Amino acid sequence: MSRLLLVLFVVFIVLDAVALGVWFLLGLAAAKPSHTPVLQVVAIALGAALLLAGLAWLHLRGPWPGARAISVVLAGLPVVLLLGGALASRGVARLLGESADNWGQTDPDAQQRLEEAIRARDPATVTRIAGDPRSRISEGAALVLALRQLEEQPSHLETLRALLAAGVSPNTGGGAVAPLAAAIDASRHAGAEPVRLLLAAGADPNYRFASEPAWFAALSRSTDSAVLPMLLDRGADLGGVNMAGSGPVYWAASCQNWEAAALLVERGAAWRTLQLANGQTLSSAVNEQLRRTPDDAALQRLDRALRASR
Repeated sequence: MSRLLLVLFVVFIVLDAVALGVWFLLGLAAAKPSHTPVLQVVAIALGAALLLAGLAWLHLRGPWPGARAISVVLAGLPVVLLLGGALASRGVARLLGESADNWGQTDPDAQQRLEEAIRARDPATVTRIAGDPRSRISEGAALVLALRQLEEQPSHLETLRALLAAGVSPNTGGGAVAPLAAAIDASRHAGAEPVRLLLAAGADPNYRFASEPAWFAALSRSTDSAVLPMLLDRGADLGGVNMAGSGPVYWAASCQNWEAAALLVERGAAWRTLQLANGQTLSSAVNEQLRRTPDDAALQRLDRALRASR
C-alpha cells in the first residue's frame, strides 16, 4: 500500500509539473507582449515549485497518520479537475449537438450565415439565426455590420430592428468599435433613429470599448445634432474621459463642434481648467473664432454658456 501511494504521488507530481509547464507556454504563445518584470515571473514559478515541494514533504515526512494519503489526493486534484472539466465540456457539447472544439465560442458557420443575411437585407433570416438560442454569434459584430449597411441604404432599418428584437445585446464589442458608437457614426446618413433604437434596447452611453466611452463618438461635427441631447438624457457621463484623460468638452472643441461644446457646458461639463492641444484655453479659442466668424450661431451660444457658468 505504501509503495502504491508513492507511485501515485510521483505520477501526479510529474503530471502537475507538465501541466504547469504547458499552461505557461500556451499563455506565452497566446498573450500579447507585456512588460511583466522578470522577478514577478520567477516569483510565480517559484511559488508553484514550493507548493509541489510542500506536497513532497507532506508525503515523505508527514507528522500524522494518513499524511501520505492526503498528499496523494492533493497532488492528484489538479489532474482530476483538468481531465474532469475537459470530459464534462465535451459531454455537454455532445448533448447539445455541437462541436466540442468550438463549444462556448462563436460558431463561424452561424456567424457567416448571419452576416450574409444582413448584407442581403433579409430580416426574416436574421431573426431566425439571431433568435436561435443555440446560435453562438458575435452579437456586437452583427450589430456593427447592420449599422454600416445604412451607409448604402439609410432608410433600411428592418435588419437592425430584427437583431434587437431577437435579443442581441448592444453592450458588446463589435470589433474595432462599440455598436452604439457605430450607430452614432451612422447618424451622418440615417439620422438619429439608429441611436434611438439601440438606446431603447438598453445600450449604455458610458459603455467603454477600446479607448473611450461610446458616447464620445457624438462629439464629431458630422454627427446628427439630435444625437447628443438624446445621449445626455440617457445618462451620458459628463465626467467621462478617454485613455489620455481628456473629457468631452476638449474633444468637442478639438473637432470644432461648437454646438456640442455649448450643450455640454450648459449641462454642467467641466471646462475651466481645459487647455486645448495648441495651449489655448477654451475661452480664448472661442474669442479667436468669433473674431473670424462673428455671425456663427453655435460660437455665440458657446460664448454665452461660458460667460453664464463663470
